[in-house]
Amino acid sequence: MADRIADKTEADATASAFFDVTDRDDPPLYEIMLRPHRSLPITGFVWLITITAVLMTIPLWPLLGTLAFLGILPFMLLALALLWYFFQQNYHDGTVSEHLRLWPDLIAVHRYNPRAKDAYWHANPYWVKLTLYKDQKIENYLTLTGENREIELGAFLSSEERLALHGDLQTALAKCRAHP
Repeated sequence: MADRIADKTEADATASAFFDVTDRDDPPLYEIMLRPHRSLPITGFVWLITITAVLMTIPLWPLLGTLAFLGILPFMLLALALLWYFFQQNYHDGTVSEHLRLWPDLIAVHRYNPRAKDAYWHANPYWVKLTLYKDQKIENYLTLTGENREIELGAFLSSEERLALHGDLQTALAKCRAHP
């Protein structure tokens, strides 16, 4: 229990220090909120569950009033419940996001991860190195390096989205470094 309290205090101190650094009056030169693409909206999910439930009952119609009906029904309901549960987990995991802000003297990234603690990173943009790895297992793997730490950026984005982000961020960093 004491370890959890120490971890929470440490995380709160990190978050507090991050927000102290990023709580500024001047607007950032570049700001982007990265979120994963959601291919199935909630209304589509409702339709999917409804259609699946209706289609799963069709094979049961001839068995109405028999013991076979009662033997098969729980398994069909379990399959439907598992489908619902795993889609809900997918929606929950899809709330991951990264908020990147760039000022002339600071670049800051706040990563919200629904299954772990929030992660914070900041550095001086003049010394930050943006790297796009093209020959990795993950195509167009994008990282930011600074303050003796390397972070992955946009892990949940598609390869094309990471490539576009690389170009935008590279341009923004070049403008930031040229900013007086």
